[in-house]
Amino acid sequence: MNPDEIEGTTILVPLCGKTVDMMYLSQYANKVIGVELVEEGIVQFFNENNLTYWQPDSETYISGNITIL
Repeated sequence: MNPDEIEGTTILVPLCGKTVDMMYLSQYANKVIGVELVEEGIVQFFNENNLTYWQPDSETYISGNITIL
């Protein structure tokens, strides 16, 4: 995907797991929303990418412009 095509957009990444695509997309998109069913994969994603996250509720993880549900 060309960065010019996604600049300023919101991207949905279903079943995102620990994919490196989320980090790449977050460099260009306004917001990246991932959906993952396994909590361990979500926590590992943030830890492996050295991202501090916060949880406004038990099903939402946010760091900068990345949100994983």
